[in-house]
Amino acid sequence: MHRIISHFILGFVTSFVIICVIHLTNFSLLFAQQLQVTAQLADTSVQRGTVVRLPIRVAFRQAPAQLESLRFTLRFAPSALAVQRAIGGGGNVMQCALPQVENQFVNLSVGAVRVSCATLSTLPTAQDAPVTLAVVELLTLAGPDAVTSVSIDSVVVNGRFVPFFTPPRPAQITLQGAPLVAGQFADGIGQNYPNPVPVSGATFPYTVAETGNVTFELITSQGVVVREYPPEFRRQGRYLWNYRPEGNLPSGLYVLRMTTTRGVYLRGFVVAR
Repeated sequence: MHRIISHFILGFVTSFVIICVIHLTNFSLLFAQQLQVTAQLADTSVQRGTVVRLPIRVAFRQAPAQLESLRFTLRFAPSALAVQRAIGGGGNVMQCALPQVENQFVNLSVGAVRVSCATLSTLPTAQDAPVTLAVVELLTLAGPDAVTSVSIDSVVVNGRFVPFFTPPRPAQITLQGAPLVAGQFADGIGQNYPNPVPVSGATFPYTVAETGNVTFELITSQGVVVREYPPEFRRQGRYLWNYRPEGNLPSGLYVLRMTTTRGVYLRGFVVAR
């Protein structure tokens, strides 16, 4: 009796293992036949305060024969970088001269932009052949960071998210030169008070290191500019910027962007009605 039960259990376990191996093999074959992408962003080093041109290079596996739509999303540190524009055409997959760039602030330390284009070239049929989707220009901002990074967050081909064959490695950007805010008197925006900002308004303390014009812009959490305020001439010193929410401005997270002769600075705040 025990021998019969042992043979039954052994047969059951063997059958279960065979079925698992078959399913795993089929899954591996199916995954290998799916469209996949590998990010190939290169590290670079630039002078602080200049524009870095970053080719968005990837390699596809099982590329589709027809490319109907394409977009990708980049993540970056908005305290260190500001996306200026994307450039297509030439040998890039995106053939628009200036692909569309949609700004999306994830939070105050991580930003994102989505880049898309309606005019596309075909993808190479060779397996893992590297291609450049577009070139993205990023302005390095005034700040204390010596190293920052940019990474590909997602790639969407023909309306479907493409899985990464290997985890995408961020491009490391080294900022050369002394930090622009490392002087004895630095530019900067302090936290507003009160916060959240009530209907009656709030005050932002800010400092100016060099004499010149100072401009302020109000931006939504998605990166849309709500209002640009007239420039103000300021000498080196400490100042207060008084803000009162516009009548039709909904509650939510916003960013105040200050531009001086030395750089661009950001401060997040909340409007509560």
